[in-house]
Amino acid sequence: MLNWTTRIVVPATHLPPDDVGDDPQGLRQNLDNSHILPNDDDVEAIKSRLAKRVEEGLKSNFKAFANLHDSVQPPRAKRVEKSTFTPLEVLDLDEAKASDNIHILLQFAKDRGVDESVKDQVVFGDQATCKNIRGAKRLRQTEDSNVQSLKWVHETPGDFHFLWEVVKTILLAFWSSPRNVGSIGHLRDLVDRRCVDSLGKNFNAADEFLHHCEEAHLTAALLTYLQMETPDDDFHVEGVTQLQDLAVGFVESLSARPHAQHPDDGLFNLAQSILYHLLLYTDLRQAIRNEDGPAIIQHWKLWLPLFLGTSRGNYSYEATNLIANLQADWSERTAFLATHNRTVNCHGTSGHGKALDMLVEHYNRLLKSMLKGSGSKVTIEHAKQVSLAIPLLEEARRFCVAAFGVKRTRSHTVKAATQDVKDMVRAIQEGKVYTPHEGRRISLGKRFDDPIKKAFDKINDDNWIGKALLKWSRQPIPVMDEAEVDMEILMDE
Repeated sequence: MLNWTTRIVVPATHLPPDDVGDDPQGLRQNLDNSHILPNDDDVEAIKSRLAKRVEEGLKSNFKAFANLHDSVQPPRAKRVEKSTFTPLEVLDLDEAKASDNIHILLQFAKDRGVDESVKDQVVFGDQATCKNIRGAKRLRQTEDSNVQSLKWVHETPGDFHFLWEVVKTILLAFWSSPRNVGSIGHLRDLVDRRCVDSLGKNFNAADEFLHHCEEAHLTAALLTYLQMETPDDDFHVEGVTQLQDLAVGFVESLSARPHAQHPDDGLFNLAQSILYHLLLYTDLRQAIRNEDGPAIIQHWKLWLPLFLGTSRGNYSYEATNLIANLQADWSERTAFLATHNRTVNCHGTSGHGKALDMLVEHYNRLLKSMLKGSGSKVTIEHAKQVSLAIPLLEEARRFCVAAFGVKRTRSHTVKAATQDVKDMVRAIQEGKVYTPHEGRRISLGKRFDDPIKKAFDKINDDNWIGKALLKWSRQPIPVMDEAEVDMEILMDE
């Protein structure tokens, strides 16, 4: 198996103001839980976006609110400048090896003309890439020059792999037994989504299924909240303002109650937690599409407790490290660049953003298909030529598609999604999961073991965040001072 490393360069389209600082904002060991977890502004922002999603669900799925569908016109998609990228030569190096990783980063500096005056280059990758870069930087921290010490490298995890990790974590936390009505495992078996497994190996299938689960759970929960039997029932509403108030009240009912006040109903608590995290998931998906960098960073804070509560250690530490970098270790300039340039738009229309690391995955897929067609004796020299030509080859393909009128078929993985959602809503309603019943348990008579409660037990009782912040704290390497060594005493001994 060949372990080659691909590299692409994406220019920053959102530049920081001239008055932002170039020096580190502080030290991560001076941060506390309030800096890493969502603050009041983050919570209010997410509640506002979730309320809009609930309002959209009411207008789309409930007959009583259909007449209000056009009262607030959604913003029209507008043309935006297409993102561009520059491929660099593929390298016959394995980034998992520290020596190769150092060579990769130094070669990047050479290819892009990084000199001593360059203080920051944001490097995106998956969690393993970020971990490998940190290892390379530790090995080079004693070097004198800025370039050789790799101080200019600021690694940040990409949001496609973050999104995929969220998918896996939701499935891990809420798959549960198929006997628990409304659980992910139950709904998967109900509509026979065999392409979705509990490990989330197929991202596209799992992503589509979670969107359908979100719509089903939201509809069923709203029916209970509004005391309606079916979405076709009448419900008196005076106007858009009352509709918005209903949406805000529903979101508050999901998030306002502390754990100590949850009813003693395992199935109800499971369903509430599933719905809340599914709403968060679709909001994260939309934030990436809308290229909303600050909202994406809010999600890194929001998902940290679920990562921690389900023992997803790699991404628990990665989320903490990213937020600490943005809050302290990096300069305001670097933090701005890493926050506002996390996505690209290759479509040219607003609402079609994609994460930077997804662009890399698409590039890798094209490169692999080209190299596969080159035969079994492909060489690194040939691969280098092909890697530089990928944008031209892709542009040629698009030109031919337009010239010959070829239509690219687009379809969902599951064609009967509407009926599947209806079946899921009916099953959730029949199970009365959103109506609290004191003493109700999930399968095998168990209580619902909330992963968020687990996370906050670790945070509050074990000082998990404080320990995590010290894991990669910027500590100077101690240098032995010759004046502290008494040579005469040593000689006497």
